[in-house]
Amino acid sequence: KVVTSKEPGEGFTEMRENLRSQRGVKTWVVGEDPFATVPLIQKLQEGEAVAALLDRPMAGDGVNIPFMGSNIQASRGVAELVRASGCVILPVAILREKEGYCAHILPEVEYDRKALRSHDGRIALTAEMMKRFEPLVQSHPEQWFHFIPVIP
Repeated sequence: KVVTSKEPGEGFTEMRENLRSQRGVKTWVVGEDPFATVPLIQKLQEGEAVAALLDRPMAGDGVNIPFMGSNIQASRGVAELVRASGCVILPVAILREKEGYCAHILPEVEYDRKALRSHDGRIALTAEMMKRFEPLVQSHPEQWFHFIPVIP
């Protein structure tokens, strides 16, 4: 399962959903329907895996966090899903290597669920999650790119 926002431009969201479904990946578009995350939370509580881009906030969803000696906008939605579901957080990065693409599964991010009741607690969790990616971005900066601005 992949959590995403609607793509700008006619037909891009549908094209992306069709391409992913050909590989057996379910895409959940969030942002317009306030209840779109309810099934996601249920799936997370059942132990299913859900992928989300932490460094691609939806419009109005970003929070400023430190990253690589600067500040960036990161999605607060991931911390909200964690707060609501109590799920495990396993950061993953996909890098292109000599042999092709390789998934790097990083150590679990542990958290105190009670701390996520506060806005500051969710921002701290978001910052901790992003911090896990710093070594990979430092060693492969050419592979960290955005189609939207994240540096305020």
